[in-house]
Amino acid sequence: MRKTLVRWWPILAFLVLISGVWFWLDQNSLPPADYTICNNTEVRTLDPAQSEGVPEGRVLWSIFEGLYAHDPRTLAPIPGVAESCDILDDGRRYVFHLRDNARWSDGSLMTAGDFVYSLRRVLHPLTASPYSHELWYIVNSDLYTKRELKAGDKVEIELSEEEQLPADKALLHNTALDSKNRILKGTLREIQQVPSKEKFKPDGTPEDDITPEYVVEIDGKKQSFHPTKENSRPYTSLTLDFDLVPIRALDDRTLEIVLKHPVPYFLELMAFYPYSPVQRACVEKYGPNWTRPENIVTNGPFKLQHHRFRERIRVVKNKHYWDADTVKLDTVDFLSLEGTSTALNLYLTGQTDWIERVPPTVMSELKRLQRPDYKPADYITTSFYRLNVTNPLLKNKKLRHALNMAIDKQQICDTIVLGGQVPARNLVSPVIDNHDPALGPAYDPIAAKKLFEEACDELRAEGHVIDAQHPLTLQLQFNNHELHSAVAQFAQDQWWRNLKVRVELNEL
Repeated sequence: MRKTLVRWWPILAFLVLISGVWFWLDQNSLPPADYTICNNTEVRTLDPAQSEGVPEGRVLWSIFEGLYAHDPRTLAPIPGVAESCDILDDGRRYVFHLRDNARWSDGSLMTAGDFVYSLRRVLHPLTASPYSHELWYIVNSDLYTKRELKAGDKVEIELSEEEQLPADKALLHNTALDSKNRILKGTLREIQQVPSKEKFKPDGTPEDDITPEYVVEIDGKKQSFHPTKENSRPYTSLTLDFDLVPIRALDDRTLEIVLKHPVPYFLELMAFYPYSPVQRACVEKYGPNWTRPENIVTNGPFKLQHHRFRERIRVVKNKHYWDADTVKLDTVDFLSLEGTSTALNLYLTGQTDWIERVPPTVMSELKRLQRPDYKPADYITTSFYRLNVTNPLLKNKKLRHALNMAIDKQQICDTIVLGGQVPARNLVSPVIDNHDPALGPAYDPIAAKKLFEEACDELRAEGHVIDAQHPLTLQLQFNNHELHSAVAQFAQDQWWRNLKVRVELNEL
């Protein structure tokens, strides 16, 4: 039965009181910000190269700016730090021209070398950036990240801190590591697989660990590199020579990037927050603590002032931003707040200015009231369960198909999530233009039951015991978002009802 805001107002009022007390206690040492955003969960990191979540993205886009940015209305790529870009060689070569007034938040001038350093840092295998693969359109960048090397390749070796180079041979590294390390360049001549006794089994006995030994010719002499082998030089990283990856500073104001083939959305990628520039001096001086408010140097319209774990991030206007005159806000708060009900309560009482989601239970009522501040819009995301195919049961393809076809996804959309979602039959959101994907099977409990019976016959032949007294049992893990629990319970019921599969729920 449809409920109106008035009918559930007593519950809402109580929640408002509780959340208001919490918010007041948190606010008592900070004046209110000009604008406050409910940012869902706590950010995992403020290092662009390590980031991958939407909450991180909102904060990073406020304190960093890439070569390009997004138009706030159309989301089309627009110039950021680069005031223009020449696209040459049939869309394979990009030449970015940086603004003369682009500066870091400490007032120092930005250069094309900052972007060479930052993009290289994303690609470096030791950085382990979640989005390094999106840069693999650049020539040789995938070989650099994946360290796919062969004899004859030009390579660079970052020596361990114990290794020292003569002053005339030392080159400050240009990667993710600290400036105490040094880098050598040479030609890879041989790769040998060498057992190492550095790992141990649970009983304490050594476990052979096959580690490559690299033989590299440097200045006409062959040298061996291995972490532990006697008479070999230990190293921190050995990769393809980055000179072979065409991300180059032609001068202080000009950056060149060469792609393997045309990529129509490459400018959009250059606006993506993981590829924001970071200041090398700051990263190398403070190491893992470089993102702390007292240390961090950024280049966006705002700069980081406070970061209170699981409470709020406050950013303030950056006076050195190249377009600072158009920034009308002096302070912005990002609240770490996961509950949609609490977020709505704070919004209704004027304690926050923007929330991303509202509770599904009130969506229909907000639509009916036609509130001007309720603005439903397409959200490009796909929710799905990953199946662990290392599980002996889930290795069976028929079982996996049966599990998929046994869930009525339309009912999830209509009765649980309630936000206008549509059942997913492929991984790419239908919001994406010019994409016509093949579709997976729809909800079909009869076909699912038939596939499941065939899968059980195959599993029994492998020695698994599956019968009425021993139903097939699986575990489902999900995070603590309020909707995810409801969806998991629905899936659990569907799998038992349609397949007689027992599912144990495990909330993380």
